[in-house]
Amino acid sequence: MGSADEYGENPIVTMKQLKVTCARKKPYEFVMPAVDGPSFRLDRLYVTLDRDAELVVFVGCQQAPYQNPDLHDKFCQWLEFNRPDRGVLMGDTIDLPDVSRHPGNPDWHVDAQTSINSGYLMLRDYVQACRSTNWVKLLGNHDERIRNRLINYMTNLHGIRPADIPGEDPFRAVWDIRDLLHLDSLGIKLIEPDGGYAHAHYRVSDVLAAIHGEKVKKDPGASVLAHLDEVQHSIAMAHTHRQAITHKTVHDIDGVPCTVTGMEIGTMARIQGGLGYKRFANWQNGFGTAIVWPDGTFKAELASYVDGKLMWRDQRY
Repeated sequence: MGSADEYGENPIVTMKQLKVTCARKKPYEFVMPAVDGPSFRLDRLYVTLDRDAELVVFVGCQQAPYQNPDLHDKFCQWLEFNRPDRGVLMGDTIDLPDVSRHPGNPDWHVDAQTSINSGYLMLRDYVQACRSTNWVKLLGNHDERIRNRLINYMTNLHGIRPADIPGEDPFRAVWDIRDLLHLDSLGIKLIEPDGGYAHAHYRVSDVLAAIHGEKVKKDPGASVLAHLDEVQHSIAMAHTHRQAITHKTVHDIDGVPCTVTGMEIGTMARIQGGLGYKRFANWQNGFGTAIVWPDGTFKAELASYVDGKLMWRDQRY
């Protein structure tokens, strides 16, 4: 404060100080840029490069002699270039339309011998394209048409075989597909089912099996899901002539999840014309593959044939 003597004619002025403390009733947090922190350092590399992983190819539903000839040639090129460790023939290698229980279509008629001859030459091409591939074969419903015709209509001839030679093992039945397609000479092992084709499966790894398949649902992927409902492992299947990879998560009693994979591999047959019985077939050309690691885990992939091009990973034929 001051006086008139000090400041001239101005009156005395009194000044006061007011101290105020403010507090927000509802706290408000502002979004701020991230705060820089210590750098994250990798102590070790977690990527596993296992040179023992196998490439397995799944191919089927060729329906010989109705296989797609251009796709066949490109598949043989794929075999020669990629050299898979194992190959699984998924069934319906041959069509045998003239011994089918379905009514015949004269425009698509071929005799059984034509199917057999064509199927053998096709398999021979596979083997010659990559000699190091170990092939196994599953039966499909078309492969079993001769067997089923004999069982249903000529039961007494079902097991007929060449004459037994004393001291030697009996020969196989004259219609056995191993002999019809010369599988032994080609080095192809037949997976013998305990019953019909639907009982056969090939164990690819501890968690993956290959089957021909017997269920057909409307949409791609639905058929293999129906098979997954019956098992607790992953499945590669043929039969539907469609391509799809789908997944399903199941839980054990403790709630621990496990994801299984289903793959429908497609068909190697000609699609146009639907083999004489399917006018507008929702089928896809191609085959399936899997990289299989020594611990049984795997990665499934599809190779698709579209507009005359076979495509797999970054390859195009």
